[in-house]
Amino acid sequence: MSWPTVLNGMLQLSIHMLHKVELFKLNLIKLRVKEKNLKAKSEGDNSLKRKDYMRALFSYTEAIAADPSDATALSSRSCCFACIGDGSNAWADAKACTRLRPDWPEAHYRAGVALGLLEKFDMAADSFLLGVKLDPKDNDLRDAFRFSSYKFIFILFIV
Repeated sequence: MSWPTVLNGMLQLSIHMLHKVELFKLNLIKLRVKEKNLKAKSEGDNSLKRKDYMRALFSYTEAIAADPSDATALSSRSCCFACIGDGSNAWADAKACTRLRPDWPEAHYRAGVALGLLEKFDMAADSFLLGVKLDPKDNDLRDAFRFSSYKFIFILFIV
């Protein structure tokens, strides 16, 4: 075997090993980001249970920063915004959530709540109805749909 052949083989092996090391580093970074996301969501869930909405907002924002495609974190942050009466931000998160998971009834529930805060009762009713179609047995969605429909009809014909 000639030296150029040996050196070429060593170079190929070195390139292969560097590639494996880079893949390992990338997977380690992904794992750390996922851990950060899960920890932040857990902190947010605990804060939400205690009705510490500002702390929960902070935690869910950290979780979303770690994984912007996390629909559950967006849904929970939308809930927090709704609890403090911030319909615009609740709607922004709910809208992002429904785009990520259009087949998830809770996403449509969050959208309906946010739209209700914005007094867009016709759109809220539509969102709740989408949720009801996805999960006809969900009583919260059905009740919310009825309430928003009545509110819309009341405003439309009475006011």
